[in-house]
Amino acid sequence: MSGSVQTEEGARDSAPFVLPAPLRWLDRIEEWISVGFLSLVLIAVSTQVIARYVFAAPLFWGDELARYSYVWMSFAAAAFITGRRSHVTIGLFDGKLSARHLRALECLAQVIVAITCLCVVVFSYSWLMKTAGPKSSALRMPMIYLYGGAWIAFGLMALHSLVTAFYVATGRMPALPPAGDTYE
Repeated sequence: MSGSVQTEEGARDSAPFVLPAPLRWLDRIEEWISVGFLSLVLIAVSTQVIARYVFAAPLFWGDELARYSYVWMSFAAAAFITGRRSHVTIGLFDGKLSARHLRALECLAQVIVAITCLCVVVFSYSWLMKTAGPKSSALRMPMIYLYGGAWIAFGLMALHSLVTAFYVATGRMPALPPAGDTYE
């Protein structure tokens, strides 16, 4: 999450934005969890293919492990992407608004994302607790471990959105993240 700070006049300051240490750690943890679960998906699928087609003895748990790892990877990556501000955006107002108005719009968008994520966390908690008992068919893993990943990720996305809104509102982070590759 580095980038230059944008001033009121739209000029860029050369000092890069640096996240506080706890958020840098969280960023790295989310990144490594995403990579770890992607690796687990690849290992589970590869092992299943080899067991099925080479040894003619498919594993009863391979598909389920790959599927659950994919779910966890997706939600961990969603939290990571939210923290990095790397999600897909539509720059409809980027060139039309002043820096102050653009910062206000970014703060509003981040607060809306945070409220939405917090609503998911709060209103799904009782349902999540009901999943503590049932177990998956092959791994016999309590389903709360699967669904809890999504619940945690929504909480982390809310945290990232609130932190981003705060830093954008105080002018310590640019309203627009650094540009990446675009399709024009």
